[in-house]
Amino acid sequence: MGAGKRFGLAALPGERVYWFACCGAERRDDPTLEKLDLEGVQDIFADFHEPIPEVLNRTPADALIWTDILDLDPMSSFTAGKVGLLGDAAHAVTPDLGQGAGLAIEDAAILAALLGRLPVQRALSEYDARRVDRARRIATASRLYARVAQWSNPLVVPLRNLLMSSIPHGFMDRQLNAVLDIGFEPIRSAA
Repeated sequence: MGAGKRFGLAALPGERVYWFACCGAERRDDPTLEKLDLEGVQDIFADFHEPIPEVLNRTPADALIWTDILDLDPMSSFTAGKVGLLGDAAHAVTPDLGQGAGLAIEDAAILAALLGRLPVQRALSEYDARRVDRARRIATASRLYARVAQWSNPLVVPLRNLLMSSIPHGFMDRQLNAVLDIGFEPIRSAA
């Protein structure tokens, strides 16, 4: 994490690397960022430590994918009448906790299980009761993490970095367990 920017890496099979780079934008569809090429990304992250410069040097120029990171304020309900929303349609979250697709899968599994044993209206009502608070908590936590990760004040950034590196692993494990702690019921046919 740097001042107003961050870079992440993940090893992939076959000696490949997935990486992402984030820097703050003043607005959606920022034309300056949208036109950014690999050299521009290298300039933005020139002060980052190895292996980031090496990874950028080895990245093919045509491999960049640019997109805004957007989220929605959590909705108070994911249903209306006989319509239920799932995934990003109900609760688009920033990717900072890596839970967007997970929440969508949870939605689908829970809604399918409920529809398999309850009439549609009751299933949708129960789905709403089970999903809204959890999705809101995860969306709020993800948004908070994104804001902290993008801090740019030069007096605060070193303190943030020190605090982030000092968080005990046990605390982080408990936080992760709170995100991943969900039970599922079997999906049964309504017949």
